[in-house]
Amino acid sequence: MCDETDLHRSRVCGIGGTADFGAIGERGAEDGNKTAIQASGKTKRAFVAECRGITVAARQSPALDKGQYTSEAEAKASCPSDAVVWVNSASKIYHPSGSRSYGKTATGAYMCEQDSIAAGFRAPKLARRTAV
Repeated sequence: MCDETDLHRSRVCGIGGTADFGAIGERGAEDGNKTAIQASGKTKRAFVAECRGITVAARQSPALDKGQYTSEAEAKASCPSDAVVWVNSASKIYHPSGSRSYGKTATGAYMCEQDSIAAGFRAPKLARRTAV
């Protein structure tokens, strides 16, 4: 359960109002708490549910195909001489590091760029135009 040292309960746990995970850190002392909670891997949904005493079912991540990794560090270790890209499993498009969608699509994984091309993923249209 949450206590006062985790976060300001009236803002985050919804006591007397709505949960406002983004407003954490309005006070200097709470910045460290926000960082610690984010580093623990808890999502806003999981943290608020824990504060309210609600059990949240863990979401199962889909199985990864060969050459796909859950973290950027794993992918970099696997292909030190190749660029790491984020592949969107639904659209079959890969996104290079630094792009807006890198690591942010709903379904996807990190891969080596050459492995992603061999697996049938393509570059986004904007990246293909600038490369030509």
